[in-house]
Amino acid sequence: MLSLAPSLANLPFRGSRNYLHSTDLYPALTEFAKKQFSPDADIECLTIRQVISHQVRVNFDGPSGAFGSFRIRHGTCHTKGWLVETDEPISSRIPFDEATPMQAAVSGPGFALFKKLLPQYSAFESLIVLTKIVASQESAEHWWFCRIEFQSPLREIAPLECKLDQNISYRFLRFHIYQAGQAIGSVSSIIGPAPNLSVQRSNP
Repeated sequence: MLSLAPSLANLPFRGSRNYLHSTDLYPALTEFAKKQFSPDADIECLTIRQVISHQVRVNFDGPSGAFGSFRIRHGTCHTKGWLVETDEPISSRIPFDEATPMQAAVSGPGFALFKKLLPQYSAFESLIVLTKIVASQESAEHWWFCRIEFQSPLREIAPLECKLDQNISYRFLRFHIYQAGQAIGSVSSIIGPAPNLSVQRSNP
């Protein structure tokens, strides 16, 4: 097992963001897991504790200097790792239209869902859009993704639904995730200013 793997990928910024988003890290981690372990490997859990603006390495030795962590499910095994920001800058940017899926979703008090997935958006991208829709019902301020956990793998199918489970002091939200009518996991978000960019990095 590599203790410090190469960068996940040449990750770009999306749209007007100047930081890497969960929708950047999750697919890159999924690709890494399938190459490192097995084609059926998936990301069981992803936690992000800090906003980052440089390329990312994977560390399996421990949490020192990490901005986040993850757990890979491969067969009957579970492997935990940590995400470390490097000094390597992000040099590219790609367009990203979040308005289209937000307008396509069906929503009501405490929930939002896609009856079908839009072809240009992954299930994970669609799920994060749903959390933003429901979170905006609680407060118009910016909610930061902090953790997602899947009891069952996320698949590219619909319907896909997000329901509010907890609102703690209008600062912390927890959502249940449903896919094809089955509960498959949960997402957590926190409100407030972004953590400092790039406060802890390791040398590439």
